[in-house]
Amino acid sequence: ARGERSRSRSRSRGDGDDDDEEEESEEGESEEEEGPSAAGGDGRSLKLRRTRRWLRETSQRVTDATRVSLSSLVSHDKPSVRAAVASAASSIAHRCRATLPGLTRPLLEATLTLAGDPWLDVSSVARDGLNALTSSGQIDHDTLRDVIKDGFAELPRAVRRAGGGGGGGGG
Repeated sequence: ARGERSRSRSRSRGDGDDDDEEEESEEGESEEEEGPSAAGGDGRSLKLRRTRRWLRETSQRVTDATRVSLSSLVSHDKPSVRAAVASAASSIAHRCRATLPGLTRPLLEATLTLAGDPWLDVSSVARDGLNALTSSGQIDHDTLRDVIKDGFAELPRAVRRAGGGGGGGGG
């Protein structure tokens, strides 16, 4: 009866996550955190249930959003933005490797790209980040070599895309 009441409350809130309760019992405890009062001032507060499912889904959303943002930020006009991206990319790769495993490679690609930036204020931050990742054992030289090798392999396609996909041959 308690489970049914909980499910009907979930439906009335409109979150549609009926299997969170079942997953919670299968995968361990969840944490609840109260947020700010719900808009409308009716006294209710928002609660966040951190289940493994929530972590998995949130991790994927963060990964997707970061991947989309990285390319434009790495090539941003302002060196201060690129330096901040270099710092953030190496920091996230270092601190969030277990929670955001899908970001390791894109973050390394961004940091390697910025390590070659013509502005010393940008490239030095990126190089320091790479050094910290390798010296801590988070990233090994083979991984870096693979990222660089794959980047070179991608160059012809990138050039074709940038040049309108022409078939080559002048004249």
